[in-house]
Amino acid sequence: RGGCWIVIDGMVLDVKRWLPEHPGGDRIIPAQSMNVECARHFELYHSSKESFLYLKHFYVGEVRAEDRSSVPTLPGPPASDDFLQQLREFTDDFRMSNEVAPESENVRVHLGAR
Repeated sequence: RGGCWIVIDGMVLDVKRWLPEHPGGDRIIPAQSMNVECARHFELYHSSKESFLYLKHFYVGEVRAEDRSSVPTLPGPPASDDFLQQLREFTDDFRMSNEVAPESENVRVHLGAR
């Protein structure tokens, strides 16, 4: 509640506490990247993979796989396959799986309207 939630490759991140420290200023993320799949913006503005280090700190969860197509996208080309592969390799250790867990396993909640 009251956060600044963005979606990057299906990851939901609350970046509100980062906004005052963001090198691009505290208004660029809310103005350009809220309410859209913003992996392309992340690729364009963060050429250094050092930025990937911050994602874990803001990670909230995942948009459910069946809901991803309902997340609006930016005009123009999507993030490159190479970028998405690198992003997924880096974030694999903390991202939740979109697979349905059997009842005997821990249940993980996925964000998304249903």
